[in-house]
Amino acid sequence: MKKIPLLEKKKYFFIHSDIFKVDIICFINYGHKEMVDFSKKINKELHIYLSHFKQDEETPADEGQIYPLTKGYAVRIKFYKNSHRKNIALVTHEITHLTQYILRKVRVPLSIDTEEVYAYLTADLLHQFLNKWY
Repeated sequence: MKKIPLLEKKKYFFIHSDIFKVDIICFINYGHKEMVDFSKKINKELHIYLSHFKQDEETPADEGQIYPLTKGYAVRIKFYKNSHRKNIALVTHEITHLTQYILRKVRVPLSIDTEEVYAYLTADLLHQFLNKWY
C-alpha cells in the first residue's frame, strides 16, 4: 500500500478555546463538497449547517475557508503539496482570521489595550492546530 505524504493526507480534528468556549473543527485537504459530504459521518447537525454554504465554482477558495457555526467554526485548509513553509503561513493566516472572529463575537476589538489577548489566542489556537496536524 502506497504511503500518502503528510501534506496530501485528508484529516479532520477539533481544537478548542477554553477561555472563550469555542469549538473548531478543522478539515485538512478536503474540497468544499468533500467536506460537506464527509461531515454526514461526523455529525448530522454539522452536515446540515455546512451544506447551506455554497462554494462559488468560478472563484473557489481552495487554500482555506472559515465557516461560522452555531457553536463555533469549521475551517477547511487545502495544503500545497511541496511547500511546508507556505502551509505554515496558510495555517497562520486562517488561525488569525479565527482569532478575529472569536474576539469580535465577544466584543473585544483589536486595540493597543487588547493586542496581547489577540496574540495569546492566536498562539494557543496555532499550537493546538500544529499538534493535531502532525
